[in-house]
Amino acid sequence: MKKAIKKGCLLLGLFFFFFLQEGCIRQVARMNRFGQCQFTYLRTDSMEVAGIPVTRYSLTDNFQNIPLAGMKTMLHLFVKGEIPVTFKVYLQAYNPRRLKAAINQMEWQLYIENKKIVDGVNTQPVVVPGRDSTIFCIDMKMDLVKTMRVDNFDALLNILYNFMDVKKAGKKEVKPLKINIMVRPSFKAGKKLYQYHKFIPVIKDMELSGDLLNNNL
Repeated sequence: MKKAIKKGCLLLGLFFFFFLQEGCIRQVARMNRFGQCQFTYLRTDSMEVAGIPVTRYSLTDNFQNIPLAGMKTMLHLFVKGEIPVTFKVYLQAYNPRRLKAAINQMEWQLYIENKKIVDGVNTQPVVVPGRDSTIFCIDMKMDLVKTMRVDNFDALLNILYNFMDVKKAGKKEVKPLKINIMVRPSFKAGKKLYQYHKFIPVIKDMELSGDLLNNNL
């Protein structure tokens, strides 16, 4: 009787082992298909500077549309050497293959003028059906003063003008900057992390002053 129970437990354990292995193999295949998707930039929005919502219209008049308390907060943080910025980058992924692509997290890297500025991890699951497309966003956060090594307020404004697609501030021309975003698809099963074999470009050599933010802001 004991031998029969032991044998049954062994068979049950083997069944679950192979079941989990098959699931991991399937997830790896979906992750690889995600890495082979075609990506298109859509828009950037929900931008906040020092916790203050900002739009391109706030910047065209050198922040005159931002409340005085907000400006004081930004200037105070700048003097302290801190300007936290958060924003969402929306992308469309097209899966040319028949089977679906899927991940449950991704690493991302933001490059400005070919220099890595900041990186992070998104834990939002993304599923792209076969021969179809899905829109997803990357939540980005960085400190402009620390990551960009900004040493004067004019340089800070130039970066923000670029992010908000402001081509001219008063009589001053805005110097365009180029942006690249790389992502590395992955999925986590239990405590184990499976990663795509490389980072892939989802935004390549795009000018921030081109059309980074849409008119809905």
